[in-house]
Amino acid sequence: MKKLFFIIPFLLIGLIIFTGQKSNDKESAKWDLDPSMTKLIVTGPSYSQLPSKPVDYVFSTQPRFYNTPFGIVTVTPNVRVHPTTNTNQSEVIIVRHPINQNIMFASCNMTTIGGTLFISEGVYVTTNGGVNWFGSDSLQSVPVTGHGGDPGPTIDKDGRFIMTHLGYPTSGMYANYSTNNGLNWSNTYTIATGSQDKNLAGSESQTGRLENLRQLLDVFHN
Repeated sequence: MKKLFFIIPFLLIGLIIFTGQKSNDKESAKWDLDPSMTKLIVTGPSYSQLPSKPVDYVFSTQPRFYNTPFGIVTVTPNVRVHPTTNTNQSEVIIVRHPINQNIMFASCNMTTIGGTLFISEGVYVTTNGGVNWFGSDSLQSVPVTGHGGDPGPTIDKDGRFIMTHLGYPTSGMYANYSTNNGLNWSNTYTIATGSQDKNLAGSESQTGRLENLRQLLDVFHN
């Protein structure tokens, strides 16, 4: 009887240990997926090794040159198209007119430095291929408030500037458009309400192609 009392604690400890390991194995398997399930299987020399020398991500006023397996890569100087001292400009994105490639539309997350927080999307435009830029750190919509950054700029086939963005302090996804290269903007349109992230924008570049696609989808649907 005494032996039985000594054996029972060891049996309980063993049961706890082996059961716990089994549970951990299941948890590990959940995060250790078979590569074939991800469809990201590298076979053969289909990729190149990253450069062993770290790239210097610093502001530069002179072109920089890097030797790569594909030749010499030239990195031109950083250019802040709308220099300021009282705003932060992050997540910079730039798009180009589909027909007139001298017209480019850039934007960013804009937040003020110091004082009352103000958030918007920068509007920076060039009509001469980047030689000169004009614009402002805020999108001048009606109302000018209610912007929360995360710019999603695009230019459609007719030259209309479109900006999608988040809202602040009211959550949601919104959009504005301009028909005169960003000088004036429409009222703010609501795309979706509630918590949203991340908005982007795109536009059909050729007349008729979108309608052809819709007709093709209708054929398959029917």
